[in-house]
Amino acid sequence: MLHVRVWLALTLILSVRLYAANAAPLSATVTNTAIEVRNVTPGGEVALMTASIEGVGGLLRQVTGATVVQDNDGDGIVRFSSPRPIPFRSIWVAVDLESGRHVIAGPDGYTVTVLPFSATLLKKDTDGVLGLFNGEMVSAEMLVVRPKSGAWHLLTVEGAGSDGDKTHGKLGLLNTDAMPVGDSGPPPKHLKNGDILAVIDPGRMEVFVTEIGK
Repeated sequence: MLHVRVWLALTLILSVRLYAANAAPLSATVTNTAIEVRNVTPGGEVALMTASIEGVGGLLRQVTGATVVQDNDGDGIVRFSSPRPIPFRSIWVAVDLESGRHVIAGPDGYTVTVLPFSATLLKKDTDGVLGLFNGEMVSAEMLVVRPKSGAWHLLTVEGAGSDGDKTHGKLGLLNTDAMPVGDSGPPPKHLKNGDILAVIDPGRMEVFVTEIGK
């Protein structure tokens, strides 16, 4: 009986890995009420990070946040219904927690500004990547995903207590300052190859996503 259980467990693991290796890219649709992400790992989870700007009473309001959504019925589709209307000027990053596959999306008709990633932004010590520093951003939110392990989110402003260098200069986003999303444990101190790093500048509404080691 034990051998049968072990064989079934190994078969399931191999099946999931085979699916992830041959899975289609993620795709996403954003409406004014929800985001739907397709081609996710069946029965898996997706980490979502968003930033938006909308006019309210003549003022601009920024909304940011992150969450994890599960594919409960195993059909490879997850849907997150927003508790408030989704503004037209909004950016969404979705990352499959099993495979690390990811997609950037916005509402139909809104052009999301995707920046190229520069490895020079990475903050390192002798043991690896601690996060990133950027002299151009006044505020930023970061999503770190370690496939098969968890997701972590950080929102910070230049010079604030959560700014990695704790001073005015370059905005710092350190892994250890990020908060767990969903059931994730403590954040990793160092990033490793295969980790996904996504950053949105909510003021300029710009985004970049990279896989460490690529």
